[in-house]
Amino acid sequence: MSNSSTSTTADVRGFSYSLAPFLHQQEWRMDKARNELARIQREITAVEAEREQLDAMTQNCAAELQCRFSSHADIDGYRRGLAYLALLRHRVMASQQRHGLLRSRRAELQSEVIAQQRKLDGLERHRADELQVYAQEIERIASAEADRDWIGRVKRPTLPLLVVREGHQ
Repeated sequence: MSNSSTSTTADVRGFSYSLAPFLHQQEWRMDKARNELARIQREITAVEAEREQLDAMTQNCAAELQCRFSSHADIDGYRRGLAYLALLRHRVMASQQRHGLLRSRRAELQSEVIAQQRKLDGLERHRADELQVYAQEIERIASAEADRDWIGRVKRPTLPLLVVREGHQ
């Protein structure tokens, strides 16, 4: 197969790729997969930010709870603080679980994008090869036509005529 970057002088405006609808469909699928991957990445970023915020809130609450309990023994306040701390920890765990699910989905989508890119690359190579074949056929036809024109214009040699003179043979 020839390289598609080969320069030709053939007029390929008449080229029509028979798999163009399929190629466009694959491009749309690729766009859809990339958009979904970007959406998942944004969600991962948001979940990570939320988790960092929850971790900071948990650390601050634990430090404040320890400080309050050491300064004066307020059992009810300590119990409410522990309940809030448990709620924060539950939210952290839920955030971690969501993060894990999103990372799994991202890995699936990355694989899908890679597979889709391979399909597109194959179709683009096929299209370039078909275009090259078309260009070669156009050049062949133009060359054959130019040969016919040249042959028609070339002065054909004539055979010498034998002139018979009267009395000479």
